[in-house]
Amino acid sequence: MRRRNFITKTTAAGVGVTFLGAYACKEAKKDEKTASEVEESSNEAKPFFELSLAQWSIHRMIRENGVDPYTFAEKAKNWGFKGLEYVSQLYNPELSDADYSEEAMAAFVEKSNAEAQKHGMKNVLIMIDGQGNLAVNDEAERNETVEKHKKWVDAAAAMGCHAIRVNLNGSNEPGGMD
Repeated sequence: MRRRNFITKTTAAGVGVTFLGAYACKEAKKDEKTASEVEESSNEAKPFFELSLAQWSIHRMIRENGVDPYTFAEKAKNWGFKGLEYVSQLYNPELSDADYSEEAMAAFVEKSNAEAQKHGMKNVLIMIDGQGNLAVNDEAERNETVEKHKKWVDAAAAMGCHAIRVNLNGSNEPGGMD
């Protein structure tokens, strides 16, 4: 390409980019809103997802500061959350002292549901801890652990939770379960 041809084409491209930039700025100004218009539209906009809070986030408040775990729904709502993710071990010794009896579990479900409903919250899941090792090699121990978890599965269902979370815990030995 000759120098004169190169300069001509480069100049034309530069002018074209300049006009394109000016046009883009003109279009951007059309989309600008005043601060009050932005504030109004942000108040109307709803997120495309809702957040849930894991109760473990406040485990120190419960364990060290004596906060009642049944205030979880109220606290989560005040912090802007919509869903609740419960942690089973945070309801001990109340439930463990009662050996996770049907009555104790029913009381847990009833009280948790009442608090969630009172504050307009949704029960999402229960994180199950301290109920045994689900991946242990010993079949009898594993079956006993499964039975302990069933109480929590029933509780989660009664609370309208869509899931539970479990810890498998078990053997580190290769070969594992048969």
